[in-house]
Amino acid sequence: MSKDPQEYLPYINLEEGLGRIRNNKKLYAKMLNSFMSNTAFEDLRSALAKADLPNIQYHAHTLKGVAANLSFKLLYNSAAEFELSVKELNQSGQTGELPAKLESKFSELELIYQKTIELIKALKAEYEAGEGL
Repeated sequence: MSKDPQEYLPYINLEEGLGRIRNNKKLYAKMLNSFMSNTAFEDLRSALAKADLPNIQYHAHTLKGVAANLSFKLLYNSAAEFELSVKELNQSGQTGELPAKLESKFSELELIYQKTIELIKALKAEYEAGEGL
């Protein structure tokens, strides 16, 4: 993977993420590691399996916030769109099986999450080799 920050766009905006913490690369690497062990996505998946709308919305909101703080642009946008869909569904009072549209949006979110994780692993390897971030 290239050491060019543009290589990670649109998934991870390194310049913005580092800028949020005064270009502290060590801290950003630590934050990336913390994201890898964060359970928000798995908690979201679990709530989705139970069709638990309040918890789906809560975990989508959590994922959205973490993505925003780390400048994970695509993940943030996808989580925000998913959260809005859940909020609208929750407000409609619908119960029971979740609509296919929501399942589809979750599939999109999951693909973006997986790609973001893949890029974080590449960044971590570069950083540990003294070449990245």
